[in-house]
Amino acid sequence: MLYKPRDIVAGDFYWLEETERYIFLGVADATGHGVPGAFVSIVCANALHKAVLEEGLESPAEILWRVREVVVSQLTQAGEKVKDGMDIGLIRFAKGDRSQAVFAGANRPLWIVSAEGLLEVAGTRQPIGYVEEPKPFEEVELMLGSRAPAMVYAFTDGIVDQMGGPKGRKLLPKGMREWLLSLWNQPVAEQAESLKALFETWRGEHHQIDDVTVVGVRIG
Repeated sequence: MLYKPRDIVAGDFYWLEETERYIFLGVADATGHGVPGAFVSIVCANALHKAVLEEGLESPAEILWRVREVVVSQLTQAGEKVKDGMDIGLIRFAKGDRSQAVFAGANRPLWIVSAEGLLEVAGTRQPIGYVEEPKPFEEVELMLGSRAPAMVYAFTDGIVDQMGGPKGRKLLPKGMREWLLSLWNQPVAEQAESLKALFETWRGEHHQIDDVTVVGVRIG
């Protein structure tokens, strides 16, 4: 895990919860930075807890839809539709066999890296928050057993949007792909240190422009 808030508190957060059958992992980017972002992240995290632990939802797509309903309700003020909320990648792992996984995303993808290369699983192009015409979130069953050993990565956009390098440009997904393809087979603790070093070298003297969160899970 690489977790680097831009300020003392952050809009980014990671969420891990388990039920009798499953382990849920969410990597989220709430609207804003600092204290305002942290407030929205608390609302969003509480909505995840409500959907999974209180209401017993198990489908990642259904969880995201319910969380969207709760977040919109709680952030609506005097009839005004507030567009705060979050982008999130949500993964459900089966207990005892992490290769049995299901993913749903709200404006965030999931990357699977193995000896076969990098596979991107796209999320639904819709945030957790108010939109004029909301649509159901899509979920994808992940066939991870055939790719093992592999790494599953979920991350917020702060790392790919970071300015740096010799030309002072954004890292972009292309740069992130190159980093993960170069380090995915390292032990996970070493990966975290390698990714942190790569990020700091890339950033150099540039100001960190956003919260940065990357979470990786080893499969097989």
